[in-house]
Amino acid sequence: MSRWMPIALIIAMLLIPLAAVEPAGAQPTWSFDIRVQPAELYPGEWGALTLNITNMDCQSDLKISEFIHELEDVHEDVLEGILARADELNQSRQIEDFEWITESVKGYGGDLYYTGELKLYGVCTGRAITIKKSSLWFPFKGTTRTYIFENETEIRLEAFDRVRYILEGSHPESSALIEFRVYVPPDIPPEDFEAAPNLDLRVDYPGWIEYTLQGLKISGVDQVKINPYRTFNLTVVDHDGVNPIAGAKVVVRRLIHYYEKREYVTPGNGTISVHRLKEGDYEVRIYWNSSTYRQEKELVYVGQLSAYELSKGVVKTHVYNFRVGVADLKGRRVDGAIIILDGVEKRGSRGEAVFQLVPEGNHSLEIWFKGVNLYDGWVWAGYHPTYYPGSPSTRAMIKLNISDLLLQAVDDAGRPVGAIFSVEGPTAETTIPELYSPSGLLNLSQLPVAEYRVKALNYSKPFSKQIEGSGVFKPGRLNRLILPIYQVKLRILDAEGSPVEGALVTLASSTRKSGGDGLAVFEQVPRGSYNLTVRWLNVTVYSGGLSVDSAKELDVKADIYDINIEMRDLDGCQRRMHYILSDPAGRTFEKEYSAYISAERVPGGRCFLKILHPSKGWVILRGSYNCSELASKKELRLPLGRMKVKILSSDGKPLEFARVKIVFPEWDRTERLRADSLGEVEVVDARLGTYRIQVVDSRTLDKVYDGRVEFEGKPITIRIRQRPTAVHQAGSEVRQLGSNPLLKAVLLLLPIAIPIACALILWRRRRARSWS
Repeated sequence: MSRWMPIALIIAMLLIPLAAVEPAGAQPTWSFDIRVQPAELYPGEWGALTLNITNMDCQSDLKISEFIHELEDVHEDVLEGILARADELNQSRQIEDFEWITESVKGYGGDLYYTGELKLYGVCTGRAITIKKSSLWFPFKGTTRTYIFENETEIRLEAFDRVRYILEGSHPESSALIEFRVYVPPDIPPEDFEAAPNLDLRVDYPGWIEYTLQGLKISGVDQVKINPYRTFNLTVVDHDGVNPIAGAKVVVRRLIHYYEKREYVTPGNGTISVHRLKEGDYEVRIYWNSSTYRQEKELVYVGQLSAYELSKGVVKTHVYNFRVGVADLKGRRVDGAIIILDGVEKRGSRGEAVFQLVPEGNHSLEIWFKGVNLYDGWVWAGYHPTYYPGSPSTRAMIKLNISDLLLQAVDDAGRPVGAIFSVEGPTAETTIPELYSPSGLLNLSQLPVAEYRVKALNYSKPFSKQIEGSGVFKPGRLNRLILPIYQVKLRILDAEGSPVEGALVTLASSTRKSGGDGLAVFEQVPRGSYNLTVRWLNVTVYSGGLSVDSAKELDVKADIYDINIEMRDLDGCQRRMHYILSDPAGRTFEKEYSAYISAERVPGGRCFLKILHPSKGWVILRGSYNCSELASKKELRLPLGRMKVKILSSDGKPLEFARVKIVFPEWDRTERLRADSLGEVEVVDARLGTYRIQVVDSRTLDKVYDGRVEFEGKPITIRIRQRPTAVHQAGSEVRQLGSNPLLKAVLLLLPIAIPIACALILWRRRRARSWS
């Protein structure tokens, strides 16, 4: 609460003086006696009004209850005037009463002189007031307070002294004359001729503030006369009220009183001055001759107007700002057309040309656009009893034979292609030497409908080809120009005819990747011959030429193969091996234990194949092969089989139980075997090649054979040349013709040879150990 206490005290202190003044709670008033002096005013002219303002303030608390004034030897006429003025103020209640007591009367030369006492009761007295500004105005209809005439003279008026007025007949300090320069508008309504002036006074209200007292009563307003004679400027303009008409003859004739006639000629601004035209009705005729356009009659206006209507200041004639609009067949404005009206040429702006001050009547019209004459006819301006009886024709909208030349350059399938167009039209303005459209759409807006020869040039950067086409077309519809550009679909197949996905197909310098269906689609291929290559895994699998003269969908069989080879040995048995296959793309296919060599989508070229024994790691096969060759194989016979070795003595008999050592240097493989009773040994997984074979006779432990043989997949027979034994020195050979004869020979020699054989066996074994 303490915070708001100082603010409340300040507000209270400001309101106390306002509450103490007398006018609080109501609008302030003041008593003035305002009288206007006689004056004559004319509409459209300046005049003067003079007001006599007297301060008639009367304060009840300042009244003089009784005032006594002695008069001595007062002429009877003077006394009569004093008593008359006292009675006047008594009648107006400015004094309550008065009394004259005559004490003596004297006569001199026929005149009477009175001596006595004048008593005045309840005499009003007031306060002085200062007038800051005076404002005079007339309540004209439509112009209330628009014309306010001010007098800035500051005047101090003493309160009207009633006693002094009664005794002396005047009190000039309480009155003042205020003069106003007054202008009465020329176009006030006729009923406003009786309008009375109003007065507002801005005063310094005693003991208060400046205040404006409004609508103060003025006496004698019936002596202010506004005469019914108007002075005004009259401007003759066209029908739109925009352009003044110079050189027009204006004839104003009062109706009934035809001898009252006035004639004027409009100057360059089209405005004439009419002085004190009497209130009434008039016939107005305006004559004007156009030096620019065709005109049927000089009378451009005739009508009956009152002085009040003329005082508005404007007369609109039958001369028009004629607008010619130009539209194409779609109703759009045509900009830039040459419009010629009665030989006057103008270029249309935003589809329109305005011809100013065109007389009423028929006018010739020509319209040219882009060097082509599209209209030649007549148009009517103004009123017409048949066609334009209600409102005048001020505008002509001409629809011309103009439309858009729309041309779409397309390929063989109807798809848009970019092109450089050249257009040859009927005139130089309709001929366009070069216009590029990346979308292939030629849209030439608003051309005269005629035949146009259009040539379209397409340059294909990917295919380094330039193709052109031409035709004759008309505006007004969508035309198509088909260029020899085609769609080419190439289906990439492998050697077995299956689609290849992901192959890079290059036609000329354009490359596409084949999809899941093996298709590589080339759009907008110009007519011509091109190089075609197909690359798979960065290896060229097809190369050739392609001639394009229509839309094509071709199958291209590429050198792409699937390899699936079953491995069998020389005996025809399926074998599981460890293989490593490297294709031309650098891929490696490897399985450590498989009966099939498998590889998919192998590009054409040379493959490297290596086959190893799955457990021993021996290289069974190593070589470079053509991929197509491998793909054509269903079975691969490995150079591997069972090597059967039959050991025969020189007489053709098997060398039983011989010890055989077989060495394959390429594999660093050594096999030690014992022949069976038929002299045969067998080596499993023997590769074709050269072997070193050593044979030791198990009976004598002698090396009976040491040589190289070639394994070619067939059984090997080794014939051993038999050496003489230690038992028989005769050198005879025992021919092994059969098992029984050999056994008989052994039995015959057994008693003699046993001791020697035992010793020999021991010696041979030692030697054999050292050989092995």
